[in-house]
Amino acid sequence: MGTRHAILTSLDADAVTFASAIPLFIFAIGPVKGFALTLMIGIICDLTVAMLFTRPAVMLLSESVVPKIPAFFGVKGGGAGA
Repeated sequence: MGTRHAILTSLDADAVTFASAIPLFIFAIGPVKGFALTLMIGIICDLTVAMLFTRPAVMLLSESVVPKIPAFFGVKGGGAGA
């Protein structure tokens, strides 16, 4: 399913960014340390929203709205059986 691949890609990108923010937080001083902390908090918020809101919302849309008007969402073809 497409959302699974998107979530895994987002998780991978967030993990790499988080891993680079850790040394920044440990070794930096002043504003850079604050930036690293803010970046880590942002990543945690991003993952929380992605898991708790975005994926379920996309799943609901894909089951109910997209089959009715596929062209609006850029889906070629038509009906639910296509």
